[in-house]
Parts: sequence; C-alpha cells; structure tokens
Amino acid sequence: SRLSERGRAIIDLVGGLFFLLPFCAFGLVVSWPSVRNSWAVLEGSPDPGGLARYPLKAMILVAFALLALQGLSSVIRAGAVVAGRPEPEA
Repeated sequence: SRLSERGRAIIDLVGGLFFLLPFCAFGLVVSWPSVRNSWAVLEGSPDPGGLARYPLKAMILVAFALLALQGLSSVIRAGAVVAGRPEPEA
C-alpha cells in the first residue's frame, strides 16, 4: 500500500507476465490430453445411470482459458499505467 500507483502496476505487470499467464498455459497444455481422451471415449461415471464426465472435464480448459483472459486484461491495464496512461475510474 506504500507503493505508488505506477509501482503497483509494475508488480502486477511482472506477476501477470511471468507467473499467471505461464501458469494458465501450463494448465491448458497439461490438462488437454485428459480432456481429449475423455471426449474420445465419451467418458461416463462407472455408477449405473451416472453422469457423463467428459463435459465436466472440458470445464477445466474453459476455466484456464477464462483465467488467462482475465490475466491478459490485467496485464494490459497495468501496462497502460506503467506507460503513463491513467487507469480509468470504475
């Protein structure tokens, strides 16, 4: 809280570029084979009349993709503040 707005933006920018976005990419790459295999066999629950698992596993990819989009938005906003453009008020 003692940092200036520009200092906080630099930390957000570095954190987003070096931690958040690579983590999202790693999560997408690692979970893709499991989701692909699940859709290939239309995986279902082993219980009789159980729910299908393949749509639920696809949500892993959706969640990482949405997190990456939010991270990209945050990186762009922080980059604008670092570049000297004031952050728009909510």
